[in-house]
Amino acid sequence: MKLSMRAVPEHPSEPRIERARRHAPALVVASLLLGGCVLAGGEGEPPATNRTDFNDEVYPVLLRDCGFPECHGALSADEARFFRVYGPGRSRLDPATDPLAPYTPEEREFTYERARSMLASATRAEDTLLVRKPLAVEAGGAAHRGRGESGEDVYLTTDAPGYQALLRWAETAYPPGAP
Repeated sequence: MKLSMRAVPEHPSEPRIERARRHAPALVVASLLLGGCVLAGGEGEPPATNRTDFNDEVYPVLLRDCGFPECHGALSADEARFFRVYGPGRSRLDPATDPLAPYTPEEREFTYERARSMLASATRAEDTLLVRKPLAVEAGGAAHRGRGESGEDVYLTTDAPGYQALLRWAETAYPPGAP
């Protein structure tokens, strides 16, 4: 007897949105369970951060600047990136959720855990992937496929308000001058 790793087979005729809807509850549970696990490569748990700052300052920035379906809000597996942003006016964790309904606690928690994991493997806030990826390479950022509608990097300089919000939050995990 051949065993399958899939609990529910996918059907080529089933619309992508229906497959996403079927898998959404399992993805939520898996992401919440894996949130406290050791990261790949043994780097350890993501650092502790200020959740209030995330909720009030960072989540709105991520929704505005990163959560587009073509970027970090992609639904399909072939478009998916590890860093995902879900919420109102963007992709929804559960595709059955009204696109303009307020965020769900699960969406904000999922986004928080993914953003927090982007702070791991660094010793300074400025070196975290969450802070470096959206910043132009010329300004000290890391290579990033994300581009705005006009073809520019998400943040051209470290003075950009969105960049500053991400950096301030990262500094709650890596305060300036900390070892």
